[in-house]
Amino acid sequence: MEPPRPPLSLLERLPRHGPLLTGLVTLAVFWPCLQNGFVHWDDGANFLDNPAYRGFSWPQLRWMFTSFHLGHYIPLTWMSFSLDHTLWGMNPAGYHLTNVLLHAANAVLFYFLAERLFRLSPGRPPAETAGAVAAASLAAALFFSLHPLRVESVAWVTGRKDLLAGFFILLSSLLYLRHASRGTAGRYIACLGLFLFALLSKGVSLVLPFVWLALDFFPLRRLTDGPSLRRCLKEKIPFLALSTVFAAVALAGARFSGAAMPLTEYDPQQRLGEFFFSSLFYLHKTLLPFSLSPLYPLADDLRLNVSSALLHGLVFALLTVLAFLYRKKAPAGIALWTVYLAFLAPTSGLIQSGPQTVADRYSYLSCFGWALLAGGAVRARFPQGRGRRILALLPALGLFSLLSVLSHKQIGVWKDSQTLWSHVLTVTPPSSIAHLGYGMALEETGEVDRAEEHYRKALALRPTFDLALRRLAGLRLRKGEWRQAAGLYQLSLAFQPNDAEALNNLGYSLLRLHMPVEAAACLSRALALMPDSEKIKHNLHLAHAAGRRPAEKR
Repeated sequence: MEPPRPPLSLLERLPRHGPLLTGLVTLAVFWPCLQNGFVHWDDGANFLDNPAYRGFSWPQLRWMFTSFHLGHYIPLTWMSFSLDHTLWGMNPAGYHLTNVLLHAANAVLFYFLAERLFRLSPGRPPAETAGAVAAASLAAALFFSLHPLRVESVAWVTGRKDLLAGFFILLSSLLYLRHASRGTAGRYIACLGLFLFALLSKGVSLVLPFVWLALDFFPLRRLTDGPSLRRCLKEKIPFLALSTVFAAVALAGARFSGAAMPLTEYDPQQRLGEFFFSSLFYLHKTLLPFSLSPLYPLADDLRLNVSSALLHGLVFALLTVLAFLYRKKAPAGIALWTVYLAFLAPTSGLIQSGPQTVADRYSYLSCFGWALLAGGAVRARFPQGRGRRILALLPALGLFSLLSVLSHKQIGVWKDSQTLWSHVLTVTPPSSIAHLGYGMALEETGEVDRAEEHYRKALALRPTFDLALRRLAGLRLRKGEWRQAAGLYQLSLAFQPNDAEALNNLGYSLLRLHMPVEAAACLSRALALMPDSEKIKHNLHLAHAAGRRPAEKR
């Protein structure tokens, strides 16, 4: 009769329960996101003021697949928002729930990806246990999912595109690793299809073929000679072709929407300086995730800090040279550095889009490698013996508890617009965007005088800021101060001449100042820009009627 087997320890049960534990812990930490609302940081333009995505009929689907709303081409992400609207209407909790579930799913997929990569990498001699790989995979997955840098993509409804693209990138990468070990036509086609879904979720996915080339180098070790390299490149031709198409689409969308900053305004030297800064920023925040902000704004004067750029450039060059020099002794180093830079490149500032230098959400994909590095450290130091393993759990539990607390705190920053913009003004230098956002949040709650104060602060930092001029003009309009409102609208139109709403409000102000001819001219321009607007048509009718009235009296 065989003696009874001792019960398995927690670490010995990890291979079976690691994925489930990863998903449940991630859900528990991010569940408070459901208490948050929409915020004045693109949520208004995307959801509250945008009926175009609400539904699955032909007009909505056509809009999703043909629009560059706010500079992005993300039809699959819009379809997910449409599903949210079908299920929840405009209740923000439903939208947040989808984000949290997607992030938990990504954490589980990342566990499986880490496990696969660790099994492909050379292990610790003589032969490591399944528990060592499972512990490393769990550590990598939790470091990825619980890190406060992930909060922006999850707690911000608009951050959905990072989560959905991450889902398809992780799924296709898992399939690619299987294809690399034993390729079949079915796996290859499925991999290509998932890559297309990732591209339709967020354009940054276009760098994935280059990420896979880095994995071909290590741990797959497929680039052993010239023929192997040519074979790997050949199989990626369809992927690179799709990347080229979507790169052109992304550039066209950014230029069409005005999100891309022209070279005349932000020159190559500034862009290169921002690239060096951003490449080190996420490393710094991964190690020290404190004072995180929803916005790290570009300086309003757009002047390059030469000494800072040189310092960041030197550190970047040093890290790159070290990774290259140790490519044979430590091939994981150059592979991780390549993956990091590949995911970072589209959002690094080389093609400047938006008012930010860096953003926490840009780390969602680019910092995959640093989570793997954390798991690799656990794997390398995985102790033998049950008692020593239990002791080894304590530092890991402490780290993940700290990350969970920091993430919980950061989730609260996204509770509402006032909390968000107040936090930005607290942890970053004053900026016109932050003052505008805080002013809009105050105006929404009826604190008009405080809102006006922040609009004026925004204009003090950037006198040509048309959005702040329009908000200030709107306050004058609401108070019936027609002359002041007209002057502010005229000034804003000098910087943004094709704003239909500003033209309509200027026309209305001129109409109240008994200037019907000038009002009709403004309203006609507004109607040409927004031909379906009933409000503009009504105001134009009033202007024409007022213009005819003196003639009728004569």
